[in-house]
This record gives sequence, C-alpha cells and structure tokens, in this order.
Amino acid sequence: MVDISQNKTARTKQKALEALRGNDMEQYHRLWDYVATVKNSNPDSHISLLIDRRNIEERATFQRIYYGLGALKNGFLEGCRPIIGLDGCFLKSPFGGQLLTALGRDANENMFPISFAVVEVENYDSWSWFLRELISQIGRGNKGVAYTFISDRQKGLVHAIEELFPESEHRLCLKHMFENFKQRFKNQDLRDLFWDVAAAANMPEHETALANLERADPQEGDKLTAAGWFKRLPPRLWSRAHFSTACRSDTCVNNMSESWNNYILKARGEPIITMLEWIRRRLMQRMVTKREGMLKHGGTLCPNIYEKLEKLKIKARNCVAVYGGNGNLEVDGYGRTNVVNLEMKTCTCGHFQLSGIPCVHAVACIQSRKLKFEEYVDACYHREAYLRAYNFTIGPVPSRQFWVDSKMQYLNPPLVKRQPGRPKKQRKKGPEEPTNQ
Repeated sequence: MVDISQNKTARTKQKALEALRGNDMEQYHRLWDYVATVKNSNPDSHISLLIDRRNIEERATFQRIYYGLGALKNGFLEGCRPIIGLDGCFLKSPFGGQLLTALGRDANENMFPISFAVVEVENYDSWSWFLRELISQIGRGNKGVAYTFISDRQKGLVHAIEELFPESEHRLCLKHMFENFKQRFKNQDLRDLFWDVAAAANMPEHETALANLERADPQEGDKLTAAGWFKRLPPRLWSRAHFSTACRSDTCVNNMSESWNNYILKARGEPIITMLEWIRRRLMQRMVTKREGMLKHGGTLCPNIYEKLEKLKIKARNCVAVYGGNGNLEVDGYGRTNVVNLEMKTCTCGHFQLSGIPCVHAVACIQSRKLKFEEYVDACYHREAYLRAYNFTIGPVPSRQFWVDSKMQYLNPPLVKRQPGRPKKQRKKGPEEPTNQ
C-alpha cells in the first residue's frame, strides 16, 4: 500500500544489495587485506595481484587477480590426470571483466578446479599472464608428463599455449568446432561425417572418414570444401587419431568448463571479494563432500567408471573373442576384426590405450578369459587416486573485522571498459512508422 517512484525503488534495492553483499567499489579497497588473510589460512596458495600505478603519489588501480588455492593445487598434482581445460566467461558486476579458469579431471571423470583469475578482457595478453601464473603454481608437467590442454579456441589462447607450453598437447573442443562447421555447411550428411572424421581413434578409420567427406563434398573451383575446412588446422588439434595417449583421456569436448560456468553462475554478478569468497567456500565444501562420499564407496574403481564398464559389457555381447596366446586376442564384432593385447592394454581401435579404460573389444576379451576388470583399468581411475585428490582441505576465512592488516595502500577499482562483442542490431522501422526528428 505504498506509492513510490520507480527510481526510488531502484535506489532502495541497490542499498539492500550493498547491505547484503557489500559495495562493489569499496571491496577493491580491502583486496590486499583479503588476499593476505586467505594466504594466512591457506599457506600453500598462489594468489597474485596485477595493478597499474602511474606514479608513487597516485593510488594504484586494480587490473587482474590470480586465485590458486594450495589444496586444489596439491589435489590436482596428487590425484588427477595431466589434462587441463581452459575457458573464460563474462562477469556481470558493474566493473565487468572476465573470469579465466583452469580445470582438471578427477578419477571419477568430474571437474576438479585448479585455479581461476579475474582479468579485464580475454585476449593473448591476459591468457599469457594467466598461463605464466599457472606455471608458477603447478609447473609445466606432472611426474614427467607434459600437460594436455583442451579449450574452445579462445582469442590468443592457441598461440599462448604454443609459446609457454611447447611440449604440451592442445586439443580444440569438437562441440565448439561443430557449431562453426554447421554455420558454413548446411548439408546434414556432411554434419554426420564431421564426427566420423574427428572422433575416429585410429589412423585407418580417420583416413577413410576423411575420404568419405571428400567424396560427399567434392572440390569445385575455389570453394572451400568440408574436407578443406578441416585441413586448415593441424590434425593434432582436433583429430582423436592424432591425440597423445600420455594423459589417459580420449575426451574431445570441453564440457567440464560448461559445468564450471553453471556451477558459479550465482557468483558472477557479485562484487569481487564476495565472488571470490562465494567460490572459495563452495569449493571448501566440495572437497569435504567428495571425500566423504567416496569413503562410503567400497569398490576399487570410481562409480562413473563402473557405470561405463557396465554399458560396454552390454555392447560386448555382439563380439566374439578368440585367444591367440601371449595376451593377444582377435575380436570379431560390428563388421570388423580388432586385435587386443591385454598385457600391453592396447587395441587396434585405439580407444583402450587412449583412455586407459577397456574398450568394447577389450571388455569382450576380459569376459571370455574370465579376468577381473579392475586389473585392466588404468590406476588414474581407481578409488585411491580419487581420495588422493580430495585429501586436502581449504582453510576457512573469517569476516572482514578479523582480516590481516597487509599495510598496503587501498586499490582503485578497474576502469570500466566496453566489453568486446557484436554490437546490438538496430531494428529496421516499417515504412509507416514515424522516424525520430
């Protein structure tokens, strides 16, 4: 029963939000104290601030912050495979910016956040800075194995990875590539062949699928064919047949990053410290919940791996395995014969050695020989590896009256810049609509 103006309602709402989550501008003033407090309760963390200071007299302006907690670093190095997904998403606060993230995969094929950073814009410079900070935190490889990166081909990222991780493998997300492919090629048959070419895990199948694509879309003049579209990029970036087996993963989509963006959706519009604290607290709870949940699981392998094997057992009913000695078996099924070596854990289809999980042909062999499946699944998918990843805890952070006094000068908020992107289209007015005078 109160009659107030819309402007007064908006101002009242803004004051209520500031009372709940804090003032956007004032949070940059206490950012140094907050970082010191987080490091105090998480001593093995790597958190760094990049500021802009024109001279000693002027107050510095915030530019970027890299946020890597010690528990996440140690968990990734101890219990995760050396594969990292990279992605960026827009922040919705008044000062804008973007959140860059590095994500690992745990033994249960779930996302494992490693670190994230708030930057002003997503480009080569910001990605290079982020990757250099990542090197300072986790190095260029783990246990002698170089990292494998997977991304959506963000601006400047391919060049930054080649420069800073020359020994690493970089995979482009096929889902993102397929969206670009669909925009250029409307034929459904070509779209179906896209996945045959990119997802083939061995060279004969890859070359056959590429030849089928060339026949389906032959060269005519100077037009760009579907096969030519693929050949513009090195196959090591997108072809599963060219992927390395070192990281024990056959993934070719960056779906973990999509899960992460949805995971932090509520925090993306909050002031910077409120956002960082929201993410830190939720990750703190996640580490405990995941660890306690797996302690109740009694199997040797993680639940999602057991589920994957059960599906493969059903498919293996259509396969016939013939033992040839020395661990070699011939498997007839699905119109072809594959050779499996259980001792070497390989199959001519390529999936066994690529993922570290028995393929449908290997499953048929294991069943025919009455062996234990757990012995043929790579140790990176075992329950023990999962528990090693979640064996660390993230330290708590008290409210701001208990923060460490860093003795650092207050920071100014970042300069608000127009976010890059396509400009909004202006609607064309009809002939009878009046024009603005």
